[in-house]
Amino acid sequence: MVRYGLCCISNDLSDKRKLDFRIMRYNQYCKLGHDEALPVIAERTENNLLVTEEIIKLCASKGWTYRVSSCLFPLLTYSKAKFEYHDMPNWVKLDEIFLRIANFVCDNNVRISCHPDQFNVLASNNPDVVDRTIVELEHHGWMMDKLGGDRSHNTPINIHPATSKGDPADIAKRFYEGFERCSPRVQSRLVVENEDKGVWNVSTITKHFHDKYNFPITYDNLHHKCNSDGSSDKEAFERCYDTWNVRPLFHYCESDPNKTNKRAHAEYPTQLPESYGRSCDFEIELKAKDKALDKLYEL
Repeated sequence: MVRYGLCCISNDLSDKRKLDFRIMRYNQYCKLGHDEALPVIAERTENNLLVTEEIIKLCASKGWTYRVSSCLFPLLTYSKAKFEYHDMPNWVKLDEIFLRIANFVCDNNVRISCHPDQFNVLASNNPDVVDRTIVELEHHGWMMDKLGGDRSHNTPINIHPATSKGDPADIAKRFYEGFERCSPRVQSRLVVENEDKGVWNVSTITKHFHDKYNFPITYDNLHHKCNSDGSSDKEAFERCYDTWNVRPLFHYCESDPNKTNKRAHAEYPTQLPESYGRSCDFEIELKAKDKALDKLYEL
């Protein structure tokens, strides 16, 4: 059995109901000043949680998994903004929304995940980058807790090694040293993904991250196409599949046929993700979002 997953945004809810996430840039925060900006941030955060609630309801109705957006809390983890969750004037209301979502996630068995961006480099040689990465990972772990995700790889926090400079064994060791500084809410969920260029193809990443440190490996089919280790799609899929102790959550995408860069994502699928007869979930990283998922069912 294969299930599909929506990544972050629902184009359908945006088009039909104008349900969109709202952010705030730091320059806007500075222009408004802390006292004026904080209520605006609080209102936008509340909007973002309510949008998340509606997207999760949509995913439940479709039988989809959901990758939670990393943009729900404008500037919350940005140290220069100097505020915390409980400084927002509506934090009690936010907790009520969180609890409602968590109950829905549990009652409807909706699988959730998250994917902090590429600037999170746990294996960096720069201690400040590692410190900031741990702050971001802890935020995502806290968010997964608040949304009702269990502390296991069933609720994965997916990141890339994100650096290829140096010996792969040394990079993986630094990554693991950063991992050891994280709390159980991160450690119990962290998984690592093969990359579309550089050293971290399927073979190298499974050798250094799973075989040595037991991290589950997220298989991305387009990354394997762009950065092959010489193995077939089936061989790469199965090698990553066997690193998981729960149902794997993989990524599926296709190259945009109108662009020369094969890493560019297409709007819609032309074929179905291949699971080679094994049960797993695929987050669909096509640009049309839920409309692309609907197209998969047509195929």
